[in-house]
Amino acid sequence: MQILREAWSYPRTPPNLFQFSAKDKQWQRWALSIFAEERVDCPPEGLVRLGECFALEGRFLVECGRALPESLLDHPSPDGLAKRLATRLEARDHVECAAAGRVDVLFAKAGSDNYGHMLADVAPKLINLARAELGPVRLHVPEDGRIYLPFLRDLVERLAIDAEFRVAAPEELLRFEQAAFLTPVALHSRRKSAALRELRELLLTAYGTGGSRRLFVTRKPREKRTIANVASVESIFAGCGFEIVHPRRLTIAEQVRLFSQASHIAGPVGAGMANMLFAPNSAEILLIDPGLCDFFFWDTANLIGQPFHWHFASTPGRFDRSLVQRAFHVDGQALLATLRSLGWTDGRSPVLGWRHRLSSSLWRRSQP
Repeated sequence: MQILREAWSYPRTPPNLFQFSAKDKQWQRWALSIFAEERVDCPPEGLVRLGECFALEGRFLVECGRALPESLLDHPSPDGLAKRLATRLEARDHVECAAAGRVDVLFAKAGSDNYGHMLADVAPKLINLARAELGPVRLHVPEDGRIYLPFLRDLVERLAIDAEFRVAAPEELLRFEQAAFLTPVALHSRRKSAALRELRELLLTAYGTGGSRRLFVTRKPREKRTIANVASVESIFAGCGFEIVHPRRLTIAEQVRLFSQASHIAGPVGAGMANMLFAPNSAEILLIDPGLCDFFFWDTANLIGQPFHWHFASTPGRFDRSLVQRAFHVDGQALLATLRSLGWTDGRSPVLGWRHRLSSSLWRRSQP
């Protein structure tokens, strides 16, 4: 592997938790042990040169008859995918990807259609690619990542990478005589890359501005994990001086510009909240969680150094895929209690929720 970024680490601070009480105490001890971690250790990142290899949809790779585990990250069924790839290869069900005087580079992954995955897990690889000095490259993007082509083209231009893009058709299995694979830069919910901080600075330099705005990130009824009583929740935040924003309607440049002005950001678990990445490190974040206990946003706040508050609308516990899809209810009185504790409603002295209790007694609580 050609190392493009050396191993490094970044510090962790326990989140400020509200309504965090799990029925599964073993799971709760595990979660508290994660909150107790003082640093996140990140392995080296780089580029691997591949000989004859195959790529399904421009992202899932096979070399020497073996699926590359690093290319299967975040796929819901990696074993099933590996078997499907083996069946396709045995049937010689593939097409040739002829060399075009450029190095074929594979950098996409499962979730490339998701804004949060694109920002944290995919685009930072291009920051690393700029260090590789490969010359002209051809970048392969899956069909469901096509919506981000304008963003990716803008990014490679800013990075002075001579790149062409090829969009792989759904289920298309390509064969390459030679290709290059950019290794993972994140474990989506638990680890980020220094390349993401470089991406943040690059985009803020291009589009960011100053300001002091309170933003509530809403989701519409047709979207996943929407708040069932969203109108009443929006009313609560509007009464606390928040602007109601729907990032999905904005270009990436517009989202960077808007969130770079934020002093406070609140909203439910969802891709729109990934825009906290562009807020100042002093911006306070409040995540409204249906019980998923998704570490992604807290980990992002740790990378940047933002104060992070976490309100659980339902009892947290082990991963439940149905929570990813369905709407959830937020108790208005409980939410107001959290906002009052933070001093976001009427200027009262803030109460720090569980932060100091976590800092002082986390390990004691995690013991049987």
